Amino acid sequence: MFKVLIFASFALCISAQNFNLDILDPYDLWNRYTLEKPKNVLRAAEKITYRLPNSAIPLSYELELEPDLEENSVDRFTFKGKVKIKIQANYDTENVTLHAKNLKISPQDVTVRLLENDVDIAIDSLRDFLIIKTTKGEKFLSKQSYNLEISYTGELNSELRGFYRSSYLNDEGKKIYLATTHFEPTGARQAFPCFDEPMFKTPFKISIIHNSAYNAISNMEGKKEDIGNGRSKTTFDETPKMSTYLVAFVVSDFKALSNNSFKVYARPNAYKNGELALNMGEKLLKKLDEFTNIPFSTYIPKMDQIAIPDFAAGAMENWGLVTYREPSLLYNKTSTTLAGKQNIVETIAHEFAHQWFGNLVSPKWWKYTWLNEGFASFFQSFITQKVLPEWRSVDQQVIKSTQAYAFVMDSSANSHPMNNEIEKPDDIMMAFDGIAYQKGGSVIRMMQHFLGEDVFQKGLREYLSAKRLADADSDVLFEAISTQIPKESSLNLTKIMNSWVDQPGYPVIKVTRNYDAQNKTDNVLIQQERYLTYNGSQKDLNYTWYVPINYATAKTLNFSYTKPETWLDEKSKNLTVDLGPEDWIILNKQQTGYYRVNYDEKNWKLIIKYLNSNETREKIHVLNRAQLLNDALSFVQNEALDLEILLNMTVHLKNETDYIAWHPGFRVLSWLRQKLVNTKYDSFFREYTINATKILINPDEYNEESDEDLLKNLNHVTAFNWACTSGHAKCLNESHAMLLNWLNGNDVSPNFAPFALCHGMRIASMDTWKLVLDKYNKTTDREVQSSLKTLLSCSSNRTILDYYFNYTLKENSLIKDTATILHRILQNSAIGVDATLDYLNDRFIPILINTKDVEDVSDLIEAIGSKITTEEQYKKLKKIEHLEIPLSMIKEGMQKAANNLEWFKKHDGTIDKWVKSLTNDTPALKSFSIVNIISIIVINVPYGGPISISIRFAIHSNLTYILQALAFNFD
Repeated sequence: MFKVLIFASFALCISAQNFNLDILDPYDLWNRYTLEKPKNVLRAAEKITYRLPNSAIPLSYELELEPDLEENSVDRFTFKGKVKIKIQANYDTENVTLHAKNLKISPQDVTVRLLENDVDIAIDSLRDFLIIKTTKGEKFLSKQSYNLEISYTGELNSELRGFYRSSYLNDEGKKIYLATTHFEPTGARQAFPCFDEPMFKTPFKISIIHNSAYNAISNMEGKKEDIGNGRSKTTFDETPKMSTYLVAFVVSDFKALSNNSFKVYARPNAYKNGELALNMGEKLLKKLDEFTNIPFSTYIPKMDQIAIPDFAAGAMENWGLVTYREPSLLYNKTSTTLAGKQNIVETIAHEFAHQWFGNLVSPKWWKYTWLNEGFASFFQSFITQKVLPEWRSVDQQVIKSTQAYAFVMDSSANSHPMNNEIEKPDDIMMAFDGIAYQKGGSVIRMMQHFLGEDVFQKGLREYLSAKRLADADSDVLFEAISTQIPKESSLNLTKIMNSWVDQPGYPVIKVTRNYDAQNKTDNVLIQQERYLTYNGSQKDLNYTWYVPINYATAKTLNFSYTKPETWLDEKSKNLTVDLGPEDWIILNKQQTGYYRVNYDEKNWKLIIKYLNSNETREKIHVLNRAQLLNDALSFVQNEALDLEILLNMTVHLKNETDYIAWHPGFRVLSWLRQKLVNTKYDSFFREYTINATKILINPDEYNEESDEDLLKNLNHVTAFNWACTSGHAKCLNESHAMLLNWLNGNDVSPNFAPFALCHGMRIASMDTWKLVLDKYNKTTDREVQSSLKTLLSCSSNRTILDYYFNYTLKENSLIKDTATILHRILQNSAIGVDATLDYLNDRFIPILINTKDVEDVSDLIEAIGSKITTEEQYKKLKKIEHLEIPLSMIKEGMQKAANNLEWFKKHDGTIDKWVKSLTNDTPALKSFSIVNIISIIVINVPYGGPISISIRFAIHSNLTYILQALAFNFD
């Protein structure tokens, strides 16, 4: 499953005739129905076991379903089902337990072939258990097989789980329904009674009865047969052994693009947008065939992909029938962004990797979710790079998945191990998180590099071959790979990897050099400790990992060899490295290890000096340039590194052109801007960022159609956004032109529209703003309305913002929920902090009355506090205290504002020193050491023609007064 985006819990409600049970004490359940009591059943006050008892295992399923989507049917949005399960008893027992949820099952509809007597059933709705109980003293006999047959009915729910209904609007505006599935991790039990745990892998025979105007598809090829009365029955070939969560079927009127056994389905008015998925999908699947040496067609003869209008995840890897959200599969040249196109390809790669990692070999239990999602996350970039090397997807995985996501999530004291204990159903859903996906993929990449690609590939082939059509845990994986490690190696893979998969978090390696060491012996001390974003308890810090250590120096410059030169398996270790006192050392080449590195101050400065030279900067691998920026930012945020190091680390960015380095670079600049906005350094930093990013803006080279220029294009788009945010006049004028073009009914590039329209609104007139408001009032599409409400909040004109605010308070206004609108003004307007503070102080009670949830006001105040950077703003916030409102509503906001001011007070001297060093050394920046900010607002300007505004102002810059004139032209 690709990046689970929605987590939902649903009511546990299985209805059974004659048994109207709610949540029961397990003892009460067994006693009331004289059921055999398994040894692991505990009282309600004790710990409840949610795993199925091991009384029986499934051997095969035969499933028939009949969904009702008919418009005039009294049973519309329900389905009928019949399931035949061949089971085998593990020991003599009077009952067999399986899963069922939200299904109507009567005792008379349950039959067990080979038993002489009827059976009873009981329901444990807490655990979704359906318990089949023998009667008259009869038992299921050990190792004996039985055929369990159950008829039942269920609802085609609207909750995007289990067997559910989805819909779309056709070209005539009519809502058309379809029936589809999403079973991972525990949804199959909502479609048919089953042993709904991943370790139970069996073949399935599936048939679906449906309206003849529709088609049914499933995991295998199907044959459609007319059965009369406008109904058809589609019968599918038997599947290989597979887990219940991988079963899938869809009944719809969708159309498909096809290339023999490879198809892409979508609604009839969108299916032609599946061409990218069709072409790239075949190439990606072929590369996975080659890597694994197990062709996909060995077990599944076809590959269907289908875009579902309503879908809970990004995509789902059902074997042979992969389901997607529409934006994750369909590519539209006029609306899909560059990032969106990349996401489509990598999502397909992710789901196709699952066909082996998860489908062919499944996890023994959800504790090992990372065996699915970690490998799929790894291969989504690895295999994409095999097909589209110019995208450099593996490098992108490091900066986006490892640095920006896994490292952040995994630095919390509340993080959990990759092998995460699962005790109850809610835990299963929570297991699909950044630890399983992003950390899993990052740790697998680390393993790939310290083993070497050849051993890594051979080891995975052994794993897939040995455990095909079966289940596995992490030890099985490591043991399989170990068979391919050369015998002369002393590498204990299981011991190494268990330190990464069984412990939460990750280490920071602290590097301390002895610059005066004689004979360069033991001149580098490395120490490891758990990295936390705040000072944790001793218990939180008491971890040790087997850390693969490699390094490059100013002398060696060998960043390509990424196998470990040594291992750090204790708290500290001394290294002997050939280093002069003016030579730098960089650990963790290409960020292959899942850890951060912090150096002593001198080594940081030596690295910065090297980066600042155009002759030497690119001799440091780009992933390490990205690593240095990302690590330095985190250390400064965590008060583990002097701010001066981070500030000086940004200086070389003005000559950096690589997207991989700029991705964390933009993150650094964004954090600094948040700290400096509205302070005395605001104007300087705006000009500093414009100067740094201008190298990336190359309109003549921008080509949205070119895959080869993807990273250059992404840089261009991001830099353009930064220039506008920093107030660059030309950028704002171009954005304003895009806004007017859009208002005239013309398309705007999807890569620029999300931010360019907002920047255009920053300088738009009231007349233009009202045109956007008119668009809002004329649409009923909620997504469009939400986008327009955000666009309306982008203005930097206080008169317009006042109008917008007051408009939300009017009785006849179509825009309500004032706190939400103020939150958008705060986030999107250049003057949002001061405007929202004034509105809260002046009209607090009307805001409160006109807000759906009081918590939204508390959240707004907290968000304002996080953006406050000046004493004047803080004083405005404190005024709210006098409005006789609960302290709890403003406490968090006040604390965040106070923290910001304290941070600025602490670092003001460092920033001032840095600014002066730049204005002395950089002529282009000399005029921007600003002490006071002057804002000039021109209002009531007639719209309709060019306006020239000339401004003369004096700026103090060190010992010189510089007089400047600026001209802004707004069309």
